[in-house]
Amino acid sequence: MKDPASPRIESEEPRKDAAAFSPATVPAPAGLAPGTSNAAVSAWVARSTKSAAAASDRETMEALEGRMDAIVEAASARSTSLSGIGDRCVEDLQAAAAHLRQSNESYDAAHDQFMAVLDAADERFEFEEAIIDSVQGVLIAAALALLGPEMLLVGGAVRAIEEAAVRNSGKLAAHGFKAAATALEGGAGEVAEQAVGGGIGGAVKPGSTAAAGGPTPGDKYEQAFGKLDEIIGVMPTLGAPATLAKDIALAAADVRTEAARLGAGGTGKWTAAEAERKADAVDDVNDASSGDLLNAKLAGGQVLGLKNAILDVEIDDADVIERRLWTTWMATLERGTNEVLDNDVIQEYLTGKGLIEDVGYMSDEDQAAIAGQARRDWLTARGLEVPERKDLVDNLYRREMKLDELGRRLLGKHGVISAVNRVAIDGKTYHCTGMMGGEVGDEVVVSFIRVKDHLLEPGTLIAHWLDTDYEVMGNTAEALEHAGRG
Repeated sequence: MKDPASPRIESEEPRKDAAAFSPATVPAPAGLAPGTSNAAVSAWVARSTKSAAAASDRETMEALEGRMDAIVEAASARSTSLSGIGDRCVEDLQAAAAHLRQSNESYDAAHDQFMAVLDAADERFEFEEAIIDSVQGVLIAAALALLGPEMLLVGGAVRAIEEAAVRNSGKLAAHGFKAAATALEGGAGEVAEQAVGGGIGGAVKPGSTAAAGGPTPGDKYEQAFGKLDEIIGVMPTLGAPATLAKDIALAAADVRTEAARLGAGGTGKWTAAEAERKADAVDDVNDASSGDLLNAKLAGGQVLGLKNAILDVEIDDADVIERRLWTTWMATLERGTNEVLDNDVIQEYLTGKGLIEDVGYMSDEDQAAIAGQARRDWLTARGLEVPERKDLVDNLYRREMKLDELGRRLLGKHGVISAVNRVAIDGKTYHCTGMMGGEVGDEVVVSFIRVKDHLLEPGTLIAHWLDTDYEVMGNTAEALEHAGRG
């Protein structure tokens, strides 16, 4: 028995195979540079192992690996970029929504003061319809100043990109791959993920009177501005295309791993033919979504433009807004309704604010003159050239009020081109010269309304402006769907 304490005697003769294991004599695998990933090393080892796989199968699987490698790299980079764009969109929309809410605070204070005076004058309920109309007119003007038709285009472009990504994600899922974008409802980046669930805008809700006995003017205010905030809050944030790109990269990596195993003669969860079909499916979905990044950049630019347009609108303080409310309200008063100006509470309050002159006893002529001047001021605030003649002033005012009413009824609505230069919306037919760029039967979205050209002459007098005196403009739904896709 050998003594364990005795020294170990090594042969003086060097091992014959030592040189074969010398680091200096082992050639570095072709294509494997320092820092190569474990997956790539494993794939090289698998391919270097002697196998029973036919040479043609090995060549096919190696080619397939190369295809999947390229997709992994491209889709991963695309996912990172899309997540960044999505986060910036969320931040831009949050900034716009915050600006709207700040506007709401000023408007709310102005509206409360406006209603307090009318309450004190005991005129609120008798003249509620006139108040509703006047407040609504101011709200629509503010809405269009803040957002305008561009909101429809921005929302349509972003939503189209999201929906296309969800469709492509469904194709990926149909081939057995993970596809989270099929159920995604928010952004994929850090900021976007924080915005999922509660919305971005935190929309203002209408008061309880809207559900009991009809809305008061205050509810009209909350509904109008709340709707703007709501639009911001539900806008898609480019999360689906970012998640889809990540899923494509994962699917391509899965195919790559199986191809390496099959190419080495091993067995896996697929046959070589199945691996090829899976690779083709990943290829197809990747090709279909390859334009997502460009489209997202364009849509992100639109969202940035929208934010800047909103932030460029100066937030008026409550006093400025209240004066605008009173001017708009006074402009609605005509004939018998202008008697309300003779109410002591209202007359003293408006005199004290310098909105009307202190005439002491107020005659019918004084009341008519105040309402007429309010109309002139209202038209001037809209950037219109105000005529001298009273009848033309009244006519222009009625024209613009009808335009506002049509805007409340139709802007953003979907319709169908029902005949040449005619569009059907909510069961009614309107004129639309040029058919919004579509053909009979096309779905369209209203983004603009204008007075017909021949009725824009300075001397045109119309007692009652009708729907047929206006033209509905917009885009086909298909054009909106592709907006921002370059």
